[in-house]
Amino acid sequence: MSIKLVEFWCAGKPRPKGSWTPIAMCSTHGDPKCEICTFKRGSRVFMDGGEALSAWSKAVAEVSGNAYRSGVYQFTERAVYLGPVKVEADFFFDKPAKGTVEPYPTTKTYGDGDKLTRAIWDALVVGRVLGDDRQVVSWGGAKAWAYEGASAGALVRVETV
Repeated sequence: MSIKLVEFWCAGKPRPKGSWTPIAMCSTHGDPKCEICTFKRGSRVFMDGGEALSAWSKAVAEVSGNAYRSGVYQFTERAVYLGPVKVEADFFFDKPAKGTVEPYPTTKTYGDGDKLTRAIWDALVVGRVLGDDRQVVSWGGAKAWAYEGASAGALVRVETV
Protein backbone atom coordinates (compact mmCIF):
# COMPACT_ATOMS: atom_id res chain seq x y z
CA MET A 1 0.00 0.00 0.00
CA SER A 2 1.36 3.40 -0.94
CA ILE A 3 1.12 6.49 1.24
CA LYS A 4 0.89 9.97 -0.26
CA LEU A 5 3.82 12.01 1.01
CA VAL A 6 2.94 15.26 -0.71
CA GLU A 7 0.75 16.70 -3.45
CA PHE A 8 1.10 20.29 -4.59
CA TRP A 9 0.46 22.78 -7.35
CA CYS A 10 3.27 25.08 -8.44
CA ALA A 11 2.14 27.97 -10.64
CA GLY A 12 4.42 29.28 -13.37
CA LYS A 13 5.74 28.16 -16.74
CA PRO A 14 7.31 24.72 -16.30
CA ARG A 15 10.93 24.67 -17.43
CA PRO A 16 13.02 21.70 -18.57
CA LYS A 17 16.38 20.85 -17.04
CA GLY A 18 19.16 19.40 -19.13
CA SER A 19 18.77 21.23 -22.42
CA TRP A 20 22.25 22.60 -22.90
CA THR A 21 22.45 25.60 -25.22
CA PRO A 22 25.77 26.48 -26.86
CA ILE A 23 26.73 30.15 -26.70
CA ALA A 24 29.80 32.01 -27.89
CA MET A 25 32.00 33.08 -24.99
CA CYS A 26 34.75 35.66 -25.14
CA SER A 27 37.91 33.88 -24.01
CA THR A 28 39.56 37.17 -23.03
CA HIS A 29 36.80 38.73 -20.95
CA GLY A 30 34.58 35.72 -20.15
CA ASP A 31 31.48 37.57 -21.28
CA PRO A 32 28.95 36.13 -23.76
CA LYS A 33 27.97 39.70 -24.75
CA CYS A 34 31.47 41.13 -25.06
CA GLU A 35 31.48 44.09 -27.45
CA ILE A 36 35.26 44.50 -27.39
CA CYS A 37 36.23 41.19 -29.00
CA THR A 38 35.14 39.70 -32.28
CA PHE A 39 35.03 36.13 -30.90
CA LYS A 40 37.75 34.96 -33.29
CA ARG A 41 39.61 33.65 -30.24
CA GLY A 42 36.40 32.82 -28.39
CA SER A 43 35.21 29.43 -27.28
CA ARG A 44 31.88 27.69 -26.99
CA VAL A 45 30.31 27.14 -23.59
CA PHE A 46 26.97 25.67 -22.70
CA MET A 47 24.20 27.09 -20.52
CA ASP A 48 21.55 24.96 -18.81
CA GLY A 49 18.19 26.74 -18.68
CA GLY A 50 19.41 30.05 -17.29
CA GLU A 51 17.40 32.35 -15.04
CA ALA A 52 14.00 30.95 -16.08
CA LEU A 53 14.96 27.43 -14.98
CA SER A 54 16.50 28.78 -11.79
CA ALA A 55 13.30 30.66 -10.88
CA TRP A 56 11.11 27.63 -11.71
CA SER A 57 13.31 25.25 -9.70
CA LYS A 58 13.32 27.60 -6.71
CA ALA A 59 9.52 27.91 -6.82
CA VAL A 60 9.01 24.13 -7.02
CA ALA A 61 11.50 23.52 -4.19
CA GLU A 62 9.79 26.07 -1.94
CA VAL A 63 6.23 24.90 -2.65
CA SER A 64 7.11 21.20 -2.36
CA GLY A 65 9.04 21.67 0.88
CA ASN A 66 6.29 23.75 2.47
CA ALA A 67 3.58 21.30 1.41
CA TYR A 68 5.60 18.33 2.67
CA ARG A 69 6.34 19.81 6.08
CA SER A 70 2.77 21.05 6.61
CA GLY A 71 1.10 17.86 5.38
CA VAL A 72 -0.13 14.75 7.13
CA TYR A 73 3.41 13.55 7.81
CA GLN A 74 5.14 16.37 9.64
CA PHE A 75 8.61 14.93 10.06
CA THR A 76 10.53 16.61 12.83
CA GLU A 77 13.42 14.20 13.40
CA ARG A 78 13.87 13.18 9.77
CA ALA A 79 13.58 16.20 7.49
CA VAL A 80 13.54 14.21 4.25
CA TYR A 81 11.93 10.96 3.16
CA LEU A 82 14.61 8.35 2.39
CA GLY A 83 12.63 5.44 0.92
CA PRO A 84 11.61 4.62 -2.67
CA VAL A 85 8.89 6.81 -4.19
CA LYS A 86 6.59 7.22 -7.16
CA VAL A 87 6.34 10.71 -8.68
CA GLU A 88 3.52 11.83 -10.96
CA ALA A 89 3.90 15.27 -12.54
CA ASP A 90 1.37 16.86 -14.87
CA PHE A 91 2.57 20.00 -16.65
CA PHE A 92 0.15 22.65 -17.88
CA PHE A 93 1.10 25.40 -20.34
CA ASP A 94 -0.64 28.58 -21.49
CA LYS A 95 -2.05 28.24 -25.01
CA PRO A 96 -0.45 30.54 -27.57
CA ALA A 97 -2.53 33.66 -28.19
CA LYS A 98 -2.03 33.59 -31.96
CA GLY A 99 -1.67 31.07 -34.72
CA THR A 100 -2.62 27.43 -35.01
CA VAL A 101 -2.74 25.61 -31.70
CA GLU A 102 -1.70 21.96 -31.71
CA PRO A 103 -3.77 19.54 -29.59
CA TYR A 104 -0.87 19.21 -27.11
CA PRO A 105 2.18 21.35 -26.21
CA THR A 106 4.68 19.37 -28.29
CA THR A 107 6.78 22.09 -29.89
CA LYS A 108 10.35 22.81 -28.85
CA THR A 109 9.18 25.77 -26.75
CA TYR A 110 7.62 23.53 -24.10
CA GLY A 111 10.44 21.08 -23.48
CA ASP A 112 10.75 17.30 -23.41
CA GLY A 113 8.74 15.45 -20.79
CA ASP A 114 11.82 13.76 -19.33
CA LYS A 115 13.63 17.08 -18.93
CA LEU A 116 10.60 18.73 -17.34
CA THR A 117 10.45 15.79 -14.93
CA ARG A 118 14.17 16.05 -14.18
CA ALA A 119 13.68 19.63 -12.98
CA ILE A 120 10.89 18.49 -10.63
CA TRP A 121 12.93 15.63 -9.15
CA ASP A 122 15.91 17.89 -8.47
CA ALA A 123 13.63 20.50 -6.88
CA LEU A 124 12.15 17.82 -4.58
CA VAL A 125 15.69 17.23 -3.27
CA VAL A 126 16.40 20.97 -2.85
CA GLY A 127 13.02 21.37 -1.11
CA ARG A 128 14.05 18.58 1.29
CA VAL A 129 11.19 16.26 0.38
CA LEU A 130 13.58 13.56 -0.87
CA GLY A 131 17.17 12.85 0.08
CA ASP A 132 18.19 12.03 -3.52
CA ASP A 133 16.39 11.79 -6.85
CA ARG A 134 17.64 8.18 -7.15
CA GLN A 135 14.82 7.30 -4.76
CA VAL A 136 12.32 7.74 -7.60
CA VAL A 137 11.59 4.20 -8.81
CA SER A 138 8.29 4.85 -10.60
CA TRP A 139 7.12 7.94 -12.44
CA GLY A 140 4.61 9.28 -14.90
CA GLY A 141 2.89 12.40 -16.04
CA ALA A 142 1.56 14.42 -18.92
CA LYS A 143 1.86 17.70 -20.79
CA ALA A 144 -1.32 19.60 -21.60
CA TRP A 145 -2.72 23.05 -22.14
CA ALA A 146 -3.93 24.87 -19.04
CA TYR A 147 -7.70 25.05 -18.76
CA GLU A 148 -9.27 28.30 -19.86
CA GLY A 149 -8.93 30.80 -17.03
CA ALA A 150 -6.34 28.67 -15.19
CA SER A 151 -2.64 29.41 -14.92
CA ALA A 152 0.29 27.41 -16.23
CA GLY A 153 2.13 25.23 -13.75
CA ALA A 154 2.63 21.69 -12.53
CA LEU A 155 0.58 19.35 -10.37
CA VAL A 156 2.94 16.97 -8.57
CA ARG A 157 2.18 13.92 -6.42
CA VAL A 158 4.79 11.96 -4.47
CA GLU A 159 3.93 8.69 -2.73
CA THR A 160 5.74 5.80 -1.14
CA VAL A 161 6.20 2.56 -3.06
